[in-house]
Amino acid sequence: FAAGSEPVPTKKRRKLGGAQEKPPEPAEESSDRYKWEVYVPEAYDGKVPYGLFVYINAKDNGLLFMFTEWKEAMDKNRLIWVLGLEAGNEVDPLFRHALALEGFNQMKKRYLIDDDRIYLAGISGGGRAASMLSIMFADLFDGCFTYLGASPHRKVGIMPGLGSLAKPQMVQLAKQQNRFVFLTTDGDFNREQVKSIFDAYVQ
Repeated sequence: FAAGSEPVPTKKRRKLGGAQEKPPEPAEESSDRYKWEVYVPEAYDGKVPYGLFVYINAKDNGLLFMFTEWKEAMDKNRLIWVLGLEAGNEVDPLFRHALALEGFNQMKKRYLIDDDRIYLAGISGGGRAASMLSIMFADLFDGCFTYLGASPHRKVGIMPGLGSLAKPQMVQLAKQQNRFVFLTTDGDFNREQVKSIFDAYVQ
């Protein structure tokens, strides 16, 4: 990501719900309509701020019951995990974005979160959704990790980009202060597209 001339807003300028100053008591992360997969490392005691890892899956299910490595990574790096359920690739992208943002909001209300370590991530179509959200809300998130899929912030080939959703100030904030990781494999049918998107990010 190359820096530009647009004025850069103060980091974390926008608040969706506001963090509480004192560590709150953990609560059930679900409602009758919306549910999230949440993992809080056992070492969390509410005294030391933890980072937040907001994941958007390609399918409707959670991931931690299948991949213990994610839990180990959360433990090692003092991160709290939240993933919106029933929000796979067949679901409207706007709803997926809203569920991820509400997951962010709920975790900020319930846990002591380090504002300098809040990340988005996703796989396949979830990676596309995460990469879009990371630009639109660059003042909330500090980086984005995508696996087997991503979306560009501007037009790349036949991919339209975010258009008016990519506010110039948010794009510049993302360029100058945030980090992005694009992971693909030899067998990924999105491989060339992901490479093109990576090139667009570093230009």
